[in-house]
Amino acid sequence: MIFDVEYPEEVETERLVLGAMLTDENGAALILDALGPDDFHLSKHKLIFESAAAVREKGSGVDRVLVGMDLHNRGKLEAADGLTYLASLDDGLPRVYCLEGYISQLRRASILRRAIMAAQKLMGECAGPGASLDAVVQAGDFLQSLVGERAER
Repeated sequence: MIFDVEYPEEVETERLVLGAMLTDENGAALILDALGPDDFHLSKHKLIFESAAAVREKGSGVDRVLVGMDLHNRGKLEAADGLTYLASLDDGLPRVYCLEGYISQLRRASILRRAIMAAQKLMGECAGPGASLDAVVQAGDFLQSLVGERAER
């Protein structure tokens, strides 16, 4: 029996974090150092984060114009919902950022999503023909790494 599971997501928090990243230089550094693309649930948010990281890697400051140009140059602008979406990310953004709290929320949801996916994979491997206890050991190791990841952040 496979369970239908809703993955934890923080879509509005993702928008707030990306909006802060595109409008605040200090916030961009904090966010890019604390998160990775897989911490975002929506694929368009992953693309925007990856472009911001690429812009930063080139030694530029991160803003929506440079991120938009990077997305365009890589042929990913439409997959990220275009320039209008980039410009909308700071709509309703609070004046005082609680970035550490927002980052923590995204990390929590990301770790929970990966734990659910690992549990689903384990269920499939244990239910299949020729199932091995090695799958349980591997799943345990992966889940332990998630616990370690939580402690690091």
